[in-house]
Amino acid sequence: MPRSYHSLTSFGDDAAMGSINYKRFDYVVSLGCALLLCYFAVHAFYGPRNFAHRDFLAAQAQKFSLDLDAIATKRKALEDRVVLMRPDSIDPDLADELARKTLNFANPSEIVAYYGP
Repeated sequence: MPRSYHSLTSFGDDAAMGSINYKRFDYVVSLGCALLLCYFAVHAFYGPRNFAHRDFLAAQAQKFSLDLDAIATKRKALEDRVVLMRPDSIDPDLADELARKTLNFANPSEIVAYYGP
């Protein structure tokens, strides 16, 4: 007797076969995830952005931080000098120093000694 269409598409006899396919699919997905994890782990140790590169970047960031502190100190010193040169509160000694340095002019009876930058 021929099998009907309904009996060919039923899940009664093929239920065991379906669970095997799902188990195989689960294994394949798990294996794929494990391989992907291994890929990223290998690149974390041997890739161009590995852990050693991270340490290099941390050392470079600390160096730049020290440079920034030095530049901030120089900036503060320059800002303090600019405050002294404002028209409402000009320091006569600073004006005299700047004029002598810029014009390269001194009284013949004076001895001028330049030091520092």
